[in-house]
Amino acid sequence: MKRNYIRFIILGLFMSIFFILMQASQTMAVQKPKTLTLGLLGPFSGGAAFYGEDGKRSAILAMEEINARGGITVAGERYLIDIIYLDTKYRASASVAGFQRLVELHNVHFIHSVGASPSFALLPLNEKAKVLLDVTTASGRVTNAGNRLLLSAPCQGNAYDPALAKEAIKRGLKTMAIIADKTDLGKLHVQGIPKYYEKLGGKILGVELVETIEAADFYPQATKAKGLKPNCIFIPAQGEPSGQIAKQIREIGYKGILVFTEAFGESGMKIAGTSNLEGSFFVGGAVKLISWVPKGTPEKYIKYRERYLKRWPGKNISGEGPYAYYWVYYVTKAMEIAGTTTDAYAVRKACNEAVSESDFLLDIKGWTSGGRAYGEEIYLLEVKDGEVNFCPESTFIYTKKLAQEGEK
Repeated sequence: MKRNYIRFIILGLFMSIFFILMQASQTMAVQKPKTLTLGLLGPFSGGAAFYGEDGKRSAILAMEEINARGGITVAGERYLIDIIYLDTKYRASASVAGFQRLVELHNVHFIHSVGASPSFALLPLNEKAKVLLDVTTASGRVTNAGNRLLLSAPCQGNAYDPALAKEAIKRGLKTMAIIADKTDLGKLHVQGIPKYYEKLGGKILGVELVETIEAADFYPQATKAKGLKPNCIFIPAQGEPSGQIAKQIREIGYKGILVFTEAFGESGMKIAGTSNLEGSFFVGGAVKLISWVPKGTPEKYIKYRERYLKRWPGKNISGEGPYAYYWVYYVTKAMEIAGTTTDAYAVRKACNEAVSESDFLLDIKGWTSGGRAYGEEIYLLEVKDGEVNFCPESTFIYTKKLAQEGEK
């Protein structure tokens, strides 16, 4: 009897230990997260590397913030984020090769791509591969292509050109010359600004196109533009090249007003020099405020800038960074809503809810059927007394109707 009692006690102890180990094993299994891999294609070398590197840093910042909070939970499973970064050198062929590598070798279903031309080359591929492609470009030829697995947060130039034209006429600038880069950004504004500016009574005196990805000498085009004697010169080009163009325009003696697009930023101003920009004005959304932080900038943009510079001291924030940061947040939130990390169509459908119900960095209200974001506030900024300030009564909304122009 006593022996049986001892056996019962020993058996009970073994069973208790067994159940404790089982529970611990199950707890560890629940606690151990899976890995969700995203892909980022950007120019990390070459003339556009400034933008690609900023996008990479910003995506890393978002990834680290999400992972520090424990990752995301999709259909009861916990995931930590990982991102694979591949260099496109701003070339279509390298972009296609990188896309195929992400999809075929790493089974990636969600990719962020920097720039119009490298991204446009992916449109015949992403739907076939069932990949949701997020693109940083203002070019309408991307979101107007009828691709149902594509998103792009930046506003098209049709959001900015009416405001720039109105501001120029309001200031009495009735003649304009244009020095534009040959990228989609430049072409977009060369096509857009005349119909608004001339409708208000302005006159375009001439257009000069320049190669900005590799070139740095814009004196011939600046000299031609100056010779037209315009009231203002409009410079639709990326940040650093636009600053270089502005600097050279001043060096040849042009004294008029300079007008810039949404692409002009902190790096461009450093190159041009603040003294060369007095009286100039430019346009942009939240990314512009993050770059300049004029008095009255919303707190969350200031906080993003502070986190970025704490993580990446001494680095400049371009127009690309906030979009890459935003992408990591909204696409992972959409996965939580859709309950899947692989079904790109389901996640695409959930993106409108993800951005409308979450206080992410950018104030976007939704996406058109073609994939263009809408609802963002647009601002006009000016350089006055050596500082960047809001132009009076300059805020307006990029509407869904404008965002849908040209879509199939």
